[in-house]
Amino acid sequence: MAEISVIIPARNELHLVRTIENVLQVADRSNEDIEVLALLDGWDKSVSEKCSQQAIDLHHEQIDRAYGLAESDPRLRILEKDTPVGQRLFINEAVRNCTGTYMAKIDAHCILSANYFTELKKVGCNPDVFVTTKMYNIDEATWQRGKRTFTFALLDYDLKSTWWKHYHHRVKREVVSETMSFMGTTWFCLVDTWWQLGGYDERLYVWGETGTEFSLKTWLTGKQLLLHKGVWCGHLFRK
Repeated sequence: MAEISVIIPARNELHLVRTIENVLQVADRSNEDIEVLALLDGWDKSVSEKCSQQAIDLHHEQIDRAYGLAESDPRLRILEKDTPVGQRLFINEAVRNCTGTYMAKIDAHCILSANYFTELKKVGCNPDVFVTTKMYNIDEATWQRGKRTFTFALLDYDLKSTWWKHYHHRVKREVVSETMSFMGTTWFCLVDTWWQLGGYDERLYVWGETGTEFSLKTWLTGKQLLLHKGVWCGHLFRK
């Protein structure tokens, strides 16, 4: 059994192995006991006509490399669906099969700060807390953290999460602050807290807007949605 279960949902991903390797390296450097569950949610046939054969081949190469990595590192488990079922249903299934006391969700095209697990565990040990982090862009060519930063988010009039560009000035000196919403790229909490909030609503068959869903669930149940600026997640944003 691991202390922290790291869940990485992936569909049509070209940087999955980079993400998994980084997560394992961060855990090694901070001596954290983790397991990684990589969720391979099928190849989406609807995008095949839009993608080059090279991109499709690279995607399948990622799957083969992920399985190879799992053979050499017992901390990595691969869960695969032949037909896509959606991020919400698949993550709920993964949480039912995880062994950790804590859980973290990370997109399949990310890098983490060296203190990611250690610092989030200090805040996320509170059962009334759901935590996300500061974000940076990633330079795809070098796979290094870029200079653009993203922190607080709010819910607009259509209940869409959008960046709250000026709020960080109000809480500039705080390392951990409440936020209205987040984008869903990365988050951390106790597994028990996840189920207290009901997990993801599996009736919503859309890949995104998970941040909006859990922002509302957190607020409406009296828990705190926090953003930790002392921890960061580098994210490859879509062009």
